[in-house]
Amino acid sequence: MPVRAIKEIISRRAAQSAICIKVPDAILDAFKIGSEHEFVCEIRRHFDKDKKLIHEVNETANFMSHGHVLSSGRILELAETTISQKYGLVVGDYIEIVFLAVIENRKRGIFSGKAEETIRTEIFPDRVIDDLDFSPD
Repeated sequence: MPVRAIKEIISRRAAQSAICIKVPDAILDAFKIGSEHEFVCEIRRHFDKDKKLIHEVNETANFMSHGHVLSSGRILELAETTISQKYGLVVGDYIEIVFLAVIENRKRGIFSGKAEETIRTEIFPDRVIDDLDFSPD
């Protein structure tokens, strides 16, 4: 299991069901993340603002990175439509999220004659890194 994090939902845009969380520094230090990247993540649990368990989620989804990582705040907006709505994620709640892989969608120039390229990179497949705002166990 690569990077397991429990992070507070900093903001949420209802129109796109996007949530903003602080992405673990281990990921941001190892990968250059931009708007052409998406994360393959497993959402395990949803906690309320008092850090009490609300839902066991255990769903895997792809999260597009929208906007850019702010170097000072290390905040990333993750756009995902169904999980946010299904579990009623709100600002101030916490999610346990496991970052499994990062996918880069490289677009080729119009005149290059090459197709778009998708590169999937597993995030630290040989070790476990925890970045927890609190310990639920």
